[in-house]
Amino acid sequence: MFNIITRGEYHLKFFSPEHLRPIFVLIIISIILLLIPYLFKGIEKGKYTTFIGILCLAVKLGDSLYRIHFENDVWYNTMPFNLCNVSLIFAGIYFITRKRLYFNFVYFWFSGAIIAVIIPGFSVYHSSLYIYSFIASHMFEIFAVFYAFIHLDERVTFNGLITSIIGYMGLIGLAFLWNGIYGTNFMFMADYIIGAVSFIKPFWFYQIALTGLFTLSILLMYLPFVNNQKEDLEEVII
Repeated sequence: MFNIITRGEYHLKFFSPEHLRPIFVLIIISIILLLIPYLFKGIEKGKYTTFIGILCLAVKLGDSLYRIHFENDVWYNTMPFNLCNVSLIFAGIYFITRKRLYFNFVYFWFSGAIIAVIIPGFSVYHSSLYIYSFIASHMFEIFAVFYAFIHLDERVTFNGLITSIIGYMGLIGLAFLWNGIYGTNFMFMADYIIGAVSFIKPFWFYQIALTGLFTLSILLMYLPFVNNQKEDLEEVII
């Protein structure tokens, strides 16, 4: 039986039942949310999409509050300064506002959520449901991309590519500042993303490699849409 109140020490092993079970549960939930507009024809898609946006924001807020109250985390370590956290917030804003640029942020950054679901960036947690909270906050980002493509006929733009790269670099800069002040590890710029890559020396080379690899992943994700150069009148330019 789950106990989310009593503090304990749990050790996460990648691809163990404790890791795979929440992934399976969240995949089922995501599929149900994707199918609802097809199963219930009376649902007004605009209102349902707004509900999905509010749900994304609630999942992010819930994850932060859960970490503070049940994982004994500190407030400055729960700020949304990691890529996946910002992406989920942007997903919520996108579903509420329908602004295409927010979707492009989510699309170009959601490969990070896939990696986080497969290889969570932690090994010890203190309440048995935290792994569900963590997986949910990343699976909803992945779900958001599929929902936008399937139900909103969204598309990726070149402006979105450039802005996403600039935004990523901006988050790196913010992470260096915040990590320096509070000793956190946002964007994995203060410590290795997982122990398995700690052999990469010196540390600054790891920082450059991590940043370069993710930037490359952003560029690769644009390739399927490289011929899509239509003028987008709805594009919001920051």
